[in-house]
Amino acid sequence: MENAPQWWYVVSGIFFGIGILFFFVLSALVAYLLILVKKLNVQVTALVTKVDAITVKVDSLVQNVQLVTRNVGTSVTGLSSNMNSLNKSLSGKMETVSLIMMGIGILRQFIGHRKH
Repeated sequence: MENAPQWWYVVSGIFFGIGILFFFVLSALVAYLLILVKKLNVQVTALVTKVDAITVKVDSLVQNVQLVTRNVGTSVTGLSSNMNSLNKSLSGKMETVSLIMMGIGILRQFIGHRKH
């Protein structure tokens, strides 16, 4: 069995050294990312708490809007019924006034023709 050439040992040592260096750099990067994730976790938790508080306020606001909408809808329905009744009443009275005016017009024409 023959020994490997000297350059093979040098190249292997260089790659082994670079591998160890990359291992430590990546380990430090992972540690930094874990610290960053913990900080972000605290911020996300605070944000979720704020969003939950806003959600409760929005739900309350939606319930108030629904209640007001129902009340307005009921009032509008009542107002519509009253206006419909008023419209029918006025329509009947206007029909009577129209007939009277037509009668007066016919009577004037009749009197006007009699004078000539």
